[in-house]
Amino acid sequence: MKRFPLLLGCLGLIGMSASNLAFMLPAFAAPNPLASCPITKSVYTAIGKPDYKVTFGKPPANSRPDQQATATLQHTKRGNLGTFALEQGNGYGTLYITEQQTRNSTQNKKREFVLLFFNSSLRAVQTLQPAPTYMHIAGLGASDASSQQNGSRDYPLGDVMWQLSSCRK
Repeated sequence: MKRFPLLLGCLGLIGMSASNLAFMLPAFAAPNPLASCPITKSVYTAIGKPDYKVTFGKPPANSRPDQQATATLQHTKRGNLGTFALEQGNGYGTLYITEQQTRNSTQNKKREFVLLFFNSSLRAVQTLQPAPTYMHIAGLGASDASSQQNGSRDYPLGDVMWQLSSCRK
């Protein structure tokens, strides 16, 4: 305390014991584990609909070079609603997910959706490392509502924003 008498005097802290001074100092926050989460370990939860989750994982070993991850959409009661490849076209900044398999034998087209990522200030993010705070999957809610599969009428997804909620080990 001898090195900073002017500062301590200005703050009215001269004559205080070290334990009292330590109590008055702000505690350092623990590091946020989500701040360094790679996209391949991230889990997003639908804001306002916590039963919906998107879990990202590593792409298969035999995947195309533009596939950055896999994304699995799940609901606690409806189960697995689709597994998608997260891809980015060469030369384009657009990120999108493409369904890995069609959901049933009568469907002949795989679903594809554009993904939009945002930081905690809701500014658009182009890089996925670390995993951004927020995500929006354009058209997913409408596609789910029109599918009439796996309880989409009982537990509608809607047009939601997703928030990074955990980082898998």
